[in-house]
Amino acid sequence: MAKHFYFEQKGLCIYCQQNLKIAFDNNFETNISHIEHIKPKARNKYPEDTFNQKNLTLSCNGFDCRNEIDKSEFCGHNKQAKYNADLFVNPIELQDIEKYFEYTFTGDINPADNLNKQEREKAEEMIKILDLKNPRLVNMRLENFNNIINMELSNIELLLDENVDLLPSFFSMIKQLLK
Repeated sequence: MAKHFYFEQKGLCIYCQQNLKIAFDNNFETNISHIEHIKPKARNKYPEDTFNQKNLTLSCNGFDCRNEIDKSEFCGHNKQAKYNADLFVNPIELQDIEKYFEYTFTGDINPADNLNKQEREKAEEMIKILDLKNPRLVNMRLENFNNIINMELSNIELLLDENVDLLPSFFSMIKQLLK
């Protein structure tokens, strides 16, 4: 199932969009990613959705997947059982989730300026419960962006192509800042 989500998500964590590593022997490196329950599987929360495929996705384990530092700080492991259906922006159900967030050239993420009050609250909640402003994550986005701006234009155009099997890390940020 993890392999299915990996390719469905084009190789990216559902929340932070860093590239998830995959071992090519058909076994995912379980210390890199995990099956994430959008609605928590914690006792007495949403037992009816434990195996609902519309509730399952793939999340990083909350650290830089390139370095495999085993210290969970953001994304699904930071979220744990925190879930408020009224404030959660579900990345599985929402096609235009990118409209909720804006990225800066320094790697930061903020609620988008053009949101109404309810949308802004949702974006703020997502940033908070997933710790998307985590300094390590901000540094990863900044490093990624700095590497991209030093590329040739033709390579940048290839990075922006959504019709590929696997997307580059932090694709939404790249697309927003370079378009």
